[in-house]
Amino acid sequence: MSMRAAQKQARSRAIQSAARRLFLGQGFDATTMEQVAEAAGVSRATLFNYYPGKTALLEAMSAALEQRLVGALAHYRDKHNSVSAVLRDLYAHAGRVLEQTADLTRLLLLGRAGSEGFPALRAAFVDLARSGQVAGAWRSDVPAQRLGETLYLDFLGSLLGWCRKAESLTTRGDQLDRLLSA
Repeated sequence: MSMRAAQKQARSRAIQSAARRLFLGQGFDATTMEQVAEAAGVSRATLFNYYPGKTALLEAMSAALEQRLVGALAHYRDKHNSVSAVLRDLYAHAGRVLEQTADLTRLLLLGRAGSEGFPALRAAFVDLARSGQVAGAWRSDVPAQRLGETLYLDFLGSLLGWCRKAESLTTRGDQLDRLLSA
């Protein structure tokens, strides 16, 4: 990566970090782009070169959330031989993250839920479903695509439900595995 590209990436991360702090501290609606620029240490013009508005900034933050979730799922797949353990640990991981950033996560999830969703995360769940079926751990009477999409939707719904009621995501992961077991 060139020096210029590295600087642009670092500046984008700094802007997102500043926005995250402000959104958590005072809320999305109350935060202005001017406040984000000041907190990130960039000019207003520079900020608008990166993000034309708060919605674009929120979309970039949602994309970063999706990357982190896909990375967590991949991490637990590498860590465990059991798809059941992957599911359990992913839900528990999401619960730990939500404890720290519930309001922001809710905002990021709702922002994406109304658009295209999280396609890479959906694909990762479909792949997990195929693995569970191949291993004989999960039911095979439902196509892997449908099972994976159901897992994906349950995961997003569980995250949103946690944001609303703070239910145990670890318990939800265990319940879902029992439902899927062959």
